[in-house]
Amino acid sequence: MLSRRSFLRYAVLTTCASPFLAGCEANPAVKVLVLNRSIPPQLLGRFRREIPETSLKFLLETNFETLYNRLELWQEKDDTPERAFWQNLPFIGSKEAEIAQLVTLGNYWFEDAIAQNLIQTVAVDTIPQWQQLPPQFQQYVTRPEKGQVWGAPYRFGSTVIAYNRPQFEKLGWFPQDWQDLWRDELKNRVSVVNQPREIIGLTLKKLGYSYNETDLGKIPNLEAELAQLNQQVKFYSSTHYLQPLVLDDVWATVGWSNDILPLQQRYRDIEVIVPASGTATWLDLWVQPNLDMSETQQTVSQQWMNYCWQENPAWEISLWTDGLSPILLTTEGDRLPEDLRDNAFVRQSLAAFPDSEIIEPLPERANQQYNQLWEKMRNPQVDTVSET
Repeated sequence: MLSRRSFLRYAVLTTCASPFLAGCEANPAVKVLVLNRSIPPQLLGRFRREIPETSLKFLLETNFETLYNRLELWQEKDDTPERAFWQNLPFIGSKEAEIAQLVTLGNYWFEDAIAQNLIQTVAVDTIPQWQQLPPQFQQYVTRPEKGQVWGAPYRFGSTVIAYNRPQFEKLGWFPQDWQDLWRDELKNRVSVVNQPREIIGLTLKKLGYSYNETDLGKIPNLEAELAQLNQQVKFYSSTHYLQPLVLDDVWATVGWSNDILPLQQRYRDIEVIVPASGTATWLDLWVQPNLDMSETQQTVSQQWMNYCWQENPAWEISLWTDGLSPILLTTEGDRLPEDLRDNAFVRQSLAAFPDSEIIEPLPERANQQYNQLWEKMRNPQVDTVSET
């Protein structure tokens, strides 16, 4: 989210704040496992200074898969007998990650974490700033059938379109919404993430439907639209979809804002837009592992979640990371710092949010339809999706 003029300042703050990422205590009372670059380092240090009476340690991890695996590991350890004595000997037993009381998790992993009993509920009634969270976020982490809240969203972003500005200057127009991906000039000039829910979802959005439609067989023209989009797409990849844009092999790409915004800092010819009709929203959440916690650990974890939802920390998350705090959605525009008010991505994200959606888990029958239609899109010889 950094403007180019702010990048050097961020580098200085990161260096200065690094001593606060971990406490000096040999066995701190509270550990928080954070997705790297999802929280400004200076924010971690400031919070530690606000609770000097409690030993606190922040640990960094680079990807969600490892974070989810940590939750699984801790649960397995809690459910299994004590390890053999030789496994605890130096240089023999495997080194295990420190158990944390609070962990970053992405919404892609959230439902499985609940289903697998890897996390516990969050006592939001003791977190004052919970009420400042937009209703869409509150609803997403609440399970009505259980009547409880399972996570605390602190950052969000979007599925966006990035494009090569000089190429579109030659065309005389610039992408604004999903339907532009179907224009004749972009045949074989688009790269996309290799994700059925994203690509079928944006096509549904183009047709006026939801990302979370549960019966694709009843939507007219969907297969035809996907077949036409396939003619536009040169590359499908969830890990390398940006390289073709940098190399000018494609002129536009569909991907996630937290991947694309850092790229925009390095390549001045790349522009990013949030489709005006709405898009998919991704979330980073705080979750509590399903392990016993002391009263101090519960209290500090709740204080940290509450801190992330306060106005100034929310602004810093939005300014110094590649995501936005949900608190921006409930803040009057004139209260935002100038760097946020003047940021085109922020403005577009806030404007498109009412029409955007978090991708939700689907019933098994619907998942089969999405997978079947995805195969049909990529391979026209596959049978069409049935209306069941």
